[in-house]
Amino acid sequence: MKIPFEKYTIYVTFGDDKIYELKEDFSKELVSEIKVSTPKNPTLVLHKQQLDYAKAFYKENSIKLDKETWNNYYKIGFITLDELKEFNEK
Repeated sequence: MKIPFEKYTIYVTFGDDKIYELKEDFSKELVSEIKVSTPKNPTLVLHKQQLDYAKAFYKENSIKLDKETWNNYYKIGFITLDELKEFNEK
């Protein structure tokens, strides 16, 4: 999964009621709110909780995602280094 930084303002949440804007270098800036998505300035929101649900599904159904996707989830902070190794070994 290539993250479309050039098209979207990307926000991430980790389940702690904080919102971060994800930068192209995968750094995160704490923000107070998510800007309204418009055709000229679209937004994309990624929630760690959604990936947590999906991880269980992927494992149970032996679904494989490409290494770039798992590496990006690791860079964002959605999975641990151990999980990254586990998913990349499959």
